[in-house]
Amino acid sequence: MLAAPGLGGRAGAEIIAKRPRFRGARLKQDLKSYARLLVDAGLVLGVCDWGFCVYREEHSACLGNAVGPNPARREPSTCTHCRNFVVSVQHRPYWVEQLRRHEALLNEPALPMQTLRIARERLEEARSMIRAIDAEANKESTHGDPINS
Repeated sequence: MLAAPGLGGRAGAEIIAKRPRFRGARLKQDLKSYARLLVDAGLVLGVCDWGFCVYREEHSACLGNAVGPNPARREPSTCTHCRNFVVSVQHRPYWVEQLRRHEALLNEPALPMQTLRIARERLEEARSMIRAIDAEANKESTHGDPINS
């Protein structure tokens, strides 16, 4: 996550703005040092198929506690609305699959209205995450990749 050229999600923009610009031959060492600094500062990082959680209890949409995220409430829809959530290009395949699944659900004529409503919400979340990922990737490609400059 620290070396990803672009990050989306509510916490992604914050991370991009605050992280050091890693460059050159010392990239790996600089990343390790920065990661150690974050861990020593008490950062709890949650990793899942749909994104990263840069956990801070006061911003927790999953109603986690001082130890970390609430595993019972940690799911894609909750995360997409959380200020701790970060998504990167490595998560794009997950969101593309969600988009396909929910588009297919909307083509099922016999589904109850409540299910269709939820499917539409999840479809919009997937579209939003894909837009965020693509926007960050496009921004990096037009402004140059700070990681490989």
